Amino acid sequence: MRLALISLARIGAVCALVASVLASAPVAAQTVLPGVKLDVSAADIRRAKPGTVLRVRPQVGGAPANAKAFRIIYRSTGLNDEPIAVSATVIYPAGPAPKDGRDVIAWAHYTTGVAERCAPTLLPNLSGTIPGLEQMLTRGYVVVATDYAGLGLPGVHAYLVGISEARAVLDSVRAARDLKGAQATDRFAVWGHSQGGHAAL
Repeated sequence: MRLALISLARIGAVCALVASVLASAPVAAQTVLPGVKLDVSAADIRRAKPGTVLRVRPQVGGAPANAKAFRIIYRSTGLNDEPIAVSATVIYPAGPAPKDGRDVIAWAHYTTGVAERCAPTLLPNLSGTIPGLEQMLTRGYVVVATDYAGLGLPGVHAYLVGISEARAVLDSVRAARDLKGAQATDRFAVWGHSQGGHAAL
């Protein structure tokens, strides 16, 4: 697997590896489902910059062999430019990072549903939903996988709304850089499938 890496300073040049068909998006607010909690205050979210890690916990189901995995909550931006919290998983090799750090691959997931509990980070087998994860870790990448806004945390999941998905993905890269231990560089690639291909575009 060979992926071209780009800098956060060149966000506009992000190249999607997989494309998907555009579709209209639902905009109705969702009710908060049991078991999905936002343990970050609105004030903390407002104060944070996009990509700031607000909470870190071990990933449900643990990490792949020779890797570390964490479920994070990070600051992003909603459809109306309001500060919001989004969840993601960050996975990286357990060994020491190279002197110049680890480059990042942002995985943008396919459609998993539109309810809050449909988030990949809440699955016990999350690692099995990221194609090529073992190979990416073997080659030393940090892999970050966002849930998108409204999945994994209370809020509206703006299904196939490009700006919402793109913000969640790009801010997840910033969050990977903000996570202590990952030692992520500012070089990254976006890889998506289905809904994730749309997000990557």
